[in-house]
Amino acid sequence: MDTDGDGDKDLYVVSGGNEYDNDSPFMLDRIYVNDGIGNFERNQRAVPLFTENGSSISAADFDNDGDLDLLVGSMVRSQSYGYSPGGHILVNDRNGKYIDGTTSLAPELKDIGMITDMQWADIDGDGDQDFVLAGEWMPITMMVNDRGRFRKEVISGSTGLWQTVSVTDMDADGKADIVGGNFGVNTYLAKYGKAGMTWGDFDNNRSFESLLYLGKEGTLHPLAGKDLLTDQMNFFKNLHRDYKSFSNATFEEMFAPVLSKAVFKIKLEELETTWYKNKGNLKFEKRELPEEVQFAPVFSIVADDFNNDGYIDIFFGGNLYEVSPNIGRADASYGSILRGTGKGEFETEGLNSNKSFVKGQIRNAETIKIKGKNYIIIAKNNASPEFIAFPDI
Repeated sequence: MDTDGDGDKDLYVVSGGNEYDNDSPFMLDRIYVNDGIGNFERNQRAVPLFTENGSSISAADFDNDGDLDLLVGSMVRSQSYGYSPGGHILVNDRNGKYIDGTTSLAPELKDIGMITDMQWADIDGDGDQDFVLAGEWMPITMMVNDRGRFRKEVISGSTGLWQTVSVTDMDADGKADIVGGNFGVNTYLAKYGKAGMTWGDFDNNRSFESLLYLGKEGTLHPLAGKDLLTDQMNFFKNLHRDYKSFSNATFEEMFAPVLSKAVFKIKLEELETTWYKNKGNLKFEKRELPEEVQFAPVFSIVADDFNNDGYIDIFFGGNLYEVSPNIGRADASYGSILRGTGKGEFETEGLNSNKSFVKGQIRNAETIKIKGKNYIIIAKNNASPEFIAFPDI
């Protein structure tokens, strides 16, 4: 993106990671300014000094002053999963320096949730830029632009483990619809009717813990086993000294002495990757997607007309290998292509005939033009990028 308005592309780097403390200088975001011939130099005065575990970024000129402003999101506080650091609106001063305008423009963004992705879009059709947020343990959330200030709106019943979000007109009715990439239903978490998380300092060590639970046969049970819980919280070994008493106790019975210390509790409502039809007036209706999309977590969505028939098609990519054994590796996706009909309905080619066959952990994908030919460029964890030409999809 062009941060300083000189006509060339600069680079904004969002910093994140769980190995550093939250006040570490390694957690500072960075801007590298292009000198016009491809050399980049860090401008240390261009970005406000916030040290957070960053996750996402999106650019738009929301205030219509001719330069690009930024939306930066954070998923978690380092070494404290469950804490909601929220995000920042960074306003360009027209000279390439960014000012944190979150407090005055969008105060609800500060602790809005565990943001994984965001996108600017005119979601209410009034001609200005709103933005949509996706995140873990949070609903699909919209921040609506009301004369330069943003107010929070959510899609009811959508609290999920969202990894990505895309805004596009799925049914050619002129309204911006929302497509959310979720954890999928091919998982241990989806087998039971209830799943949730409670978060707090349960062992009084000034470090916060997140306790996940599942619903089974009408009762709740912890997702983690006895050994893992004991390693995390020493007091737990005195509550349940043997595996038999642990296996017979419900979640509420196990943690009855400490649940009063919970700062908050969240219940999952949606695990399907899905799209929400814009009905107008900030009302959205859930529409289901084919089961092939639900085989694994979706981390990337690309919406475009891949076959030049005039209708929006969608590419989904994902997989997640680094998970605890009791949840299980999610690796059943090889990339999915849905062909749009223009009426909000989509057809899948199936895994055997899907020409987008891509192995690995897809984390991002974008369209790109190379020598006049359209491609999807796919970024994967611990692997080289892959290119798929549109006619081959």
